Amino acid sequence: MSTDAREKARQIAAQQAKKSPSKASRRWLQLGVLAVVLVIVGIIGFVVVNGNKNNKIAESGPVPASANEYGGIVLAKDGIVKNSSTQETRDFKQLATSTSSVTPMVNGTAAAVNTLPPGVQTAEEAAKNGQPVRVTIFQDYNCVHCAEFETKYGEEIQKLVEDGTITLEIRNLTFHPPHTPHVTRQLHTPWQTR
Repeated sequence: MSTDAREKARQIAAQQAKKSPSKASRRWLQLGVLAVVLVIVGIIGFVVVNGNKNNKIAESGPVPASANEYGGIVLAKDGIVKNSSTQETRDFKQLATSTSSVTPMVNGTAAAVNTLPPGVQTAEEAAKNGQPVRVTIFQDYNCVHCAEFETKYGEEIQKLVEDGTITLEIRNLTFHPPHTPHVTRQLHTPWQTR
């Protein structure tokens, strides 16, 4: 190899050495990427942990104008009954218990005594109050059986409400978690009221 070729090879090697990063600069690059990844993981962890804290449901609060003190929405002949609650606020830790009970008859035989939910009247109490019979439905919009009930009896119940024979109280509960795979979510009202 000639001296010119050796010199040219040295110049090429020197240029390549300038272009390629040194071990120290590669190490700084790796540490920088690692730091960015750790910061992103930390932010995601912070958001997940603190995001779940904001989903806590308040233990007490005002009763909505369209609900009664039991959380039910009452539909009457003239539409939704407003401001029917006897209380301005509710605390779920201080919910009332019912003193009313009923003994159902099964094939002519008295069955076990059942305590009624708070706010649900016995037949005797309802007969004495001089108002239309109140039908209380406990439902979940995610419940397929509630949907079947609505399909089967919804129009009949609506007619009874519209002609003033009954008032309807709907209490929405959660029987199924919101993302249960076998439940079809229904995001509509039971029926359109005036």
